[in-house]
Amino acid sequence: FEGVDPETGNSIFTDINGDGNINTDDAVIPTDENGKELNVWPDYYGGLTNTFRYKGLSLSVFLQFSKGNYLWNHGRYAAEQVGWSFDFGGFYLPYGNNTLRVENNRWRQPGDVTDIPRAGLGYIFDENGNIIEEYQNWEENSTQWLEDASYLRIKNVELAYQIPTKILDRIKLQSATVYLRGQNVHTWTKYLGVDPEVSSNGESVLTPGEDYGGLGQAKTYVAGIKLGF
Repeated sequence: FEGVDPETGNSIFTDINGDGNINTDDAVIPTDENGKELNVWPDYYGGLTNTFRYKGLSLSVFLQFSKGNYLWNHGRYAAEQVGWSFDFGGFYLPYGNNTLRVENNRWRQPGDVTDIPRAGLGYIFDENGNIIEEYQNWEENSTQWLEDASYLRIKNVELAYQIPTKILDRIKLQSATVYLRGQNVHTWTKYLGVDPEVSSNGESVLTPGEDYGGLGQAKTYVAGIKLGF
């Protein structure tokens, strides 16, 4: 996917074999500018953890990261479809009745510069049912829907306070710690989906790295107190 033609609003795809036609003969495994294949496997991943202490306070943080992995954002592919597609049972079916707000930035008239193609019919037929125009901007499996899913995430964080012994002696306790824990607190990523860690097909080796409305990592907070008698 190279962008949108400012005069027609149609998607522009790379003519890989240079024959002047865009079809399956131009299908290739996408690569970056250095020739590296863009796939689900990260170049590297890992985590960092540390605990900071000051008197009775402690702050523990675990950071998780991944770099160089890509996800097929099937959710965007479906949600950004705008227009109608012909059903061979004889009905026109709406595509994307409730689309994303990004569609407000779609191409509308000649001269518009955007990366969101125009809305249009999947196919236009004559009175005999023959296709006279094919418009498949939203049907192409292109790099338009392939996204960098690199991320840095605050996976776990805990802030705790250990109540001083002089206070515990008064209430006959050996120890008492008040804490607040958070999980998946914040994620920095360019990925436009819900979560860069999601995989709608689980650990399938046939279709890894696809996000089709899968549930992301839950953000949770827990507060509590731990007592020792």
